[in-house]
Amino acid sequence: MNNRSACPTARITRILEISILLYLASLGLNIFSNWQALSSLNELSVDAVLETSLSTVLGYVYWIVILFFVARLARANRQLGAEGLSFSPSKAVWGYIIPILNFFRPYLAMREAWQVSDPRASTTDWHSMDGYGLVKIWWALNLAGVAVGMLFGFSATKNLNGQNLEESLQGFLQFEIAADAIAGITALVMLGMVKVISDRYLAKWDTQFGPESVPTAKIQNP
Repeated sequence: MNNRSACPTARITRILEISILLYLASLGLNIFSNWQALSSLNELSVDAVLETSLSTVLGYVYWIVILFFVARLARANRQLGAEGLSFSPSKAVWGYIIPILNFFRPYLAMREAWQVSDPRASTTDWHSMDGYGLVKIWWALNLAGVAVGMLFGFSATKNLNGQNLEESLQGFLQFEIAADAIAGITALVMLGMVKVISDRYLAKWDTQFGPESVPTAKIQNP
């Protein structure tokens, strides 16, 4: 087995799935603790609610792993011989980082990966593949999270310096709960999407390079 025949998505998929599960657990803990805090606002301080949470740290880890994941997807697309690709591994990664571009290029890169990995797709007609509704839902939820943060996050944080501290803390905690809930739903959709995409790539690797090219037995196409 040569390096070219080894599916580049297998290991990073497992790492990403673990990072998503850890992130989800931290979000659940965050929501629970903030919900509890709403009943004891008089005991809270601004510094306490602004402390960096575990979910924030794991969120950064989660997004860093996603960058490696999308780079591997772009690499896999080329190894499968797909023609007319728009994203190289570096372009896929930079699409998440560069402002303005990161509002649409991550979606386009993930859609490309979904289409190329479609079991019906050949190296030339992958552009015509549809059925990527899960990718649309995932990106819509990401944009919803950004919108909530931009519309309410700044205001909720700024109000912490207001005169009515308890009311400000309540508004901030409610914003945090809503933002964490959206992030959790987005991560759950991401987890499902990652699983589907990974299975599709492994199945195509088995078909194109033989069963020795994937770490498991042959995966049936969905």
